[in-house]
Amino acid sequence: MTRAWVDLLRDSGGLTELYNRVPSLQGVGVSSVHFDQVGPTLTLRVVLPVFPDRPRPEWEADGCDRFECQVRFLAIEDVRMRGWRLPVTADVLITSAEPEEHNRITVEIQGRDASMELHFTSNASLGVGHMNAYREGAESRHYTGRVDGLRYRGRLPEPSEVAFFEHL
Repeated sequence: MTRAWVDLLRDSGGLTELYNRVPSLQGVGVSSVHFDQVGPTLTLRVVLPVFPDRPRPEWEADGCDRFECQVRFLAIEDVRMRGWRLPVTADVLITSAEPEEHNRITVEIQGRDASMELHFTSNASLGVGHMNAYREGAESRHYTGRVDGLRYRGRLPEPSEVAFFEHL
């Protein structure tokens, strides 16, 4: 059975405040993938295919047209990866793993240009964070979280920034 990712989120409030209907993960822009062996966890940084229906006033004032967030998958196993060239437009398909009573999901990520594939199983409880809006081609970002806004001051952190890429 295909699962809606928003239904698997521990806290979807940040997204449901911005969207009438949170978009699927079909046609997302995958900007980064971060593996954390401690979890083991996998965090995707994705640009959602639809800009929020209820953007914040400062986003409209700055002409923002893109919305990005990180989606965290916990207790990942059975990872298979083929090819990888980021950023890429991809479809993320989430299905219930068998047997369902183990609260696991199967995740398949397919690049639309066939440049990459990523498959894994995960706990069915997802996290979302580091949500931000920006205008395509611009460096400045507007974070939904106050701490992110103060810490990163409108910029995207370097890939080595552990607090951004390993913690939601």
